[in-house]
Amino acid sequence: MTPPSATGLLEKSPFLHLLVSGLEHRTSGTLVLETAEGQRSALLLDGGTPIKFKLAEPVHRFGAVLAELGWLSESQGEHSFANASAQGKLHGEYLVETGALDASIATRGLRTQLIRKLAWANTLASSTVFGLYEGQDFLARWAGSGTAVSPLRAIWQIGRESRGSAYRSTLVARLGQQPLRIHKDSVLEKFGFDSAERALVDVLRARPYSIAELSQLSVLPDNTLHNLVYVLALTRQLDLGNQLRPLGIGVAMESIHELLDCHKVQSSRPLAIGARAIASPEVDPALEEKRRVLLELAQAEETLDYYQLLGIERRASAEEIQLAFFQLAKQFHPDRLGPELSDLRDAGSRVFARLTQAQQTLSDKDRRREYDSQLSLGHASADDEQLRIQAVIQAVTSYQKAEVLLKKRMLAAAELEATHAYEGDPEQPDYLALLAWIRANKQNSDSQLPEILELLNRALQMDPQSEKSHYFRAQVLSRLGKQREALADYRFVVTKNPHHIDAQREIRIWDMRRRDQERTTGVGSSGTRTSSPAPAPSKRASDSKQPARNSATPAPSQGQGAHVVPKTGVFGKFFKR
Repeated sequence: MTPPSATGLLEKSPFLHLLVSGLEHRTSGTLVLETAEGQRSALLLDGGTPIKFKLAEPVHRFGAVLAELGWLSESQGEHSFANASAQGKLHGEYLVETGALDASIATRGLRTQLIRKLAWANTLASSTVFGLYEGQDFLARWAGSGTAVSPLRAIWQIGRESRGSAYRSTLVARLGQQPLRIHKDSVLEKFGFDSAERALVDVLRARPYSIAELSQLSVLPDNTLHNLVYVLALTRQLDLGNQLRPLGIGVAMESIHELLDCHKVQSSRPLAIGARAIASPEVDPALEEKRRVLLELAQAEETLDYYQLLGIERRASAEEIQLAFFQLAKQFHPDRLGPELSDLRDAGSRVFARLTQAQQTLSDKDRRREYDSQLSLGHASADDEQLRIQAVIQAVTSYQKAEVLLKKRMLAAAELEATHAYEGDPEQPDYLALLAWIRANKQNSDSQLPEILELLNRALQMDPQSEKSHYFRAQVLSRLGKQREALADYRFVVTKNPHHIDAQREIRIWDMRRRDQERTTGVGSSGTRTSSPAPAPSKRASDSKQPARNSATPAPSQGQGAHVVPKTGVFGKFFKR
């Protein structure tokens, strides 16, 4: 056996830190954990993503997880497990084949099981030894191909339940009264925050708060709040002035994976092959009340001023304003309505947009003073303010529609939606860049390329760090014959996202053609002839489907030509060779 590429103790390198470091370095291989008693567990990682976890102890079996969540009774779980074992099948496979579970439910259950196993490993004694075997799969013949779980969601699920550690205490103490800022490139949507956590993060996005100020708002218990700050700092979602990019950018799993929710079954009788054991969920009175309140708010929000909307008095303090916003945001954020209220998502978006506008206005002393002045004159509920809010909301929807239509190559409809998005909120550079890119992909667009290039230049003036805008401009520059300028944009994209395979491909093509010319002509880059034949954009790179896919392209697995990311940064010390 090849020796491990890294070893250590959990006392020095906690399990949560190992997962974060695995994501940072896109590690592929097997992480082996061995307790002082000699019990071994093995976790398979692919590009930093947990895939399979074989535990030393028989905990969190699949049937037990399903029973605990109410999808099977204990007797059904035991009976189906025995039948699956007798037939040489995996338990989840057997449940799907016999009709006991839908395939999507089984997959969510397997992800939930994997996260619970990871949480179990996070409780192992500090004396546990670990060894990382990069590029080696010790579980290839165990439990099928495995079920991947989004790494940032796994990290937060584990970190949320932590009861504190010396590392966390040190970090919280070091941050002290420092105002915390969300990093501009953060990928917070990948953590799977619940409504309270999401509400806190949304307000933290609006303006910086210290840990002490967040604690005073009482939105989260202090232990959960400290865990949230700790995980955000570990994964670089906070801007702490170290110029490090957030982890999770460009990881294959762009969206979070849904886990299995609790469910209630009617029967505890053993499963029969082909029989379904899942009952329809009962109506939840609390859910119906939430539906009623949201509908009332959606109907009345146009006529309510900001104080009435938040349910506070005119003399409310800044803390009371924040608390009122938190409580409402926890209930009505559109992303936290759940599938049961999915039909109210548009209403939730309108209400939440107005709540956010109210919170931001009343939390700023100058804006609040101006608003109160307008309110006293009866102008604060003017139609133009409401129309502006509605236009911003509609612009978001149009932008999302334009992206979908572009993927489907429905360019005329995509251009119309992108135009609506940009006109509705012209301050968003992404809207302008998408509109330009759609026009560049239309037939007979060559004559319009100079105007399209100007649109992209304007988008980049608004946001010089936009990876998409640089890539779009590089493609347009290539078609205009400005290859050296295009190459500079491709290199910028790769600097921002080393896993952007299309930009990498264009750079490789350029380099190959330059070397071919040097071999043919015998003139190097320092010779009298400095120009070299420039590559046209490759067919795949110019495909209009790229905008929604590039940043999500997975890095190749170790052993398949993947490059090794240098082990530097906050957690490089945990993987010393």
